[in-house]
Amino acid sequence: MSTPLKASELAAAAAIHHGNRASLLSVAQAHAQQWERGFQFSSGEAFDAGHRMLLGQLARWQHTSGIYEDIAQILQLTSTAQRELEQILDAITGLPQQVFNAIPGMGALYLGLHAMGQELDRACAQQLNALCAQPAEKVALPEDPEAQILQIGEGTAVVAYGDIEHASSIVTLVPGVGSSNPEHWPRKLEEAKTVAASTGGAAIAWMGYIAPPHVVGGIATEPAVVGAEDLQRFQSSLRAQNPEAKLVVMGHSYGSVLTGYAARDGLEADTIIYAGSPGVPGYPKHEHTKVIAVMNHGDPIGLSGTNQGALHGMDPAARSYRSEKWDLPRLGHAYAAHPEFLERLKQELAP
Repeated sequence: MSTPLKASELAAAAAIHHGNRASLLSVAQAHAQQWERGFQFSSGEAFDAGHRMLLGQLARWQHTSGIYEDIAQILQLTSTAQRELEQILDAITGLPQQVFNAIPGMGALYLGLHAMGQELDRACAQQLNALCAQPAEKVALPEDPEAQILQIGEGTAVVAYGDIEHASSIVTLVPGVGSSNPEHWPRKLEEAKTVAASTGGAAIAWMGYIAPPHVVGGIATEPAVVGAEDLQRFQSSLRAQNPEAKLVVMGHSYGSVLTGYAARDGLEADTIIYAGSPGVPGYPKHEHTKVIAVMNHGDPIGLSGTNQGALHGMDPAARSYRSEKWDLPRLGHAYAAHPEFLERLKQELAP
């Protein structure tokens, strides 16, 4: 059984598209210089119209070169992830059959890795298809009289539910890949609203960073590192507004990576919850911070971590990581809206 993608083929395709971009830009630059010389001493309506037409052609070439670059980046990121997957699969298939059979769960792990390969293939195809799609209309935040918009920007939004100045607890929800897409915001707001209603405190949907747009982009650490500083500033402002509140930060999926970087360097949070985490860079700087790791049964992210490590560092759900473990029976990668999780969260926030 093999995965649908090959790392070497993806890398080769990425190199071809990088080359196409460079060639097209070189041609565009050469033509631009020639055309500018040709029109330098010309005037009149016909010449002006011709000049505008040629400038339009240059713009189209530059746009196409940008598409080549985007394709190359998607293919290169996918190649990196596929290479890591292939290395793990090679290590497993290289085990003697009796060793393979003797290790509990090895068969499920093997099938899970192949499922990850198929998901990687779908994610790559989805992003390549999106390059050809028409730009989507801007999506506004849904009208909700209970929502307090604290921040709104290009690809970012921070929305609160509840009285953040007087609530006994404030839960900040940090989502993962795709959360900078406004089309996903209504669901994120609904989750925060549900958390606030369930706990009796305040909850915040913190889409305050430019998140990777897709699973493939979630391999990169830069968005998490950059966003971590913004989360630190935001949590500090919450502490200043409401010093008595219990502050909880829940990082979900890639959002847990960002939360991990923020916590490592110092984050105003009494409790940190890593939910469905692909890994964190270490432990919180503040020793008093409580760490909780949640991993649903059947969450495919669970396959990315072991006692030895995870995609983004340490696996907070591993036995070797110092954290309280919440073992939930729900299948899948969602957490905040599930009754089992909300009940545990309510207990955690109880005086």
